[in-house]
Amino acid sequence: MRRSRQAGFTLVELMVIVAIIAILMAMAAPLFERTVASSRLTSKTNDVVLALKMARSEASRTGVPMAVRSVAGTSVFSGGWQVYPNAAGDGAEKEDDVDYLHVAEAAPGLVSVNRVTFDGSTYADWSGPNGESLVFNARGRTTLSYFRICSGLAGAPGRVVVVTAVGKVSVVSNGVSCS
Repeated sequence: MRRSRQAGFTLVELMVIVAIIAILMAMAAPLFERTVASSRLTSKTNDVVLALKMARSEASRTGVPMAVRSVAGTSVFSGGWQVYPNAAGDGAEKEDDVDYLHVAEAAPGLVSVNRVTFDGSTYADWSGPNGESLVFNARGRTTLSYFRICSGLAGAPGRVVVVTAVGKVSVVSNGVSCS
C-alpha cells in the first residue's frame, strides 16, 4: 500500500508564524499611531486655515464684519467653531436671525486648537478677554492672532496659524512645543 503525504503546516510552524506576525505588529503600532496623529494635526490645521480665510473673504466680499467664534465660548477652539456675519463687529454670539457661514466639528481624538499669544519666543495660552472670537472687519482686517494646534501625542510638535493685522492667514510654525 502506498502512503500519501498530506501537505500543510504543523502546529509548531503555525505558532512560529503567529509569533513573528505579533512581533512585527508590536513594532509597527507606534509608527502607525504617529502617522494617524500627524494626519489629524494636518487635517485640523487645514480646517482652521479654511475657516479663517473664509471669514476674511466673506467680510471683504460682503462688506459685513465676520466672526470666527469658539463653540465653547472660550479661547479653546477644540470643541469646534462657527463663522457668521457679525454686524456689530464685536464677536458676540450670533443673533438668531443670522445664518452660519461655516460650522466646524470638534477636533478628532486628542487634537487641540487653542488661541494663544506670542511674546517673541514662546506661545502661551490666551489669558486675556475676547479670546473666544476673532472678527474680520468689513475690509477683511483684524487683530494679530495666533492659533496653536497640537496632535495630543506626547512629545509630538504642533503647528501655529497666524492671522496678521491685514487679515493674511498662514501656517508660520511647524515643530511648536505643545507641552
